[in-house]
Amino acid sequence: MQALANEIRQRYMPCGSWGELSVTVTDDRGITEMNRRHLGRDGPTDVIAFGYLPIPGESAAIDGDIIVNLERAWQEAARRKCSPERELATYITHGLLHLTGEDDATPAQRRRMRRLEQTVISRVLKEKDRATSTFAIFRQGARRAGGG
Repeated sequence: MQALANEIRQRYMPCGSWGELSVTVTDDRGITEMNRRHLGRDGPTDVIAFGYLPIPGESAAIDGDIIVNLERAWQEAARRKCSPERELATYITHGLLHLTGEDDATPAQRRRMRRLEQTVISRVLKEKDRATSTFAIFRQGARRAGGG
């Protein structure tokens, strides 16, 4: 996540900086509850991002929470024929872009967000080991349920 956040800060926040960020990984059930409770929407989604206003007199850094749906990432990765890690990275990037002020309420905004997501991920992947084509951070210590 650090590489994604750094890429976004360098390219899209030249005068800004990241403050405290958290990423919560959940499933359809968990994100459905968050979606209902905080946004008044029914059903699961792929990612939710909450930004927090700076405390007066404190740093103007961007603080926020990103909640990503791992269950949806696995399903969409199979459908899109990409790795679940890349799909999850797309969700995290999407959340980070929302925290910088990007929106996806209209078709044009959704297209712009998708282009930005792919640009950021492609640039980060170029800096990573191309042999794996995924983010090592998601592989460190990762095990599937059941001891996989």
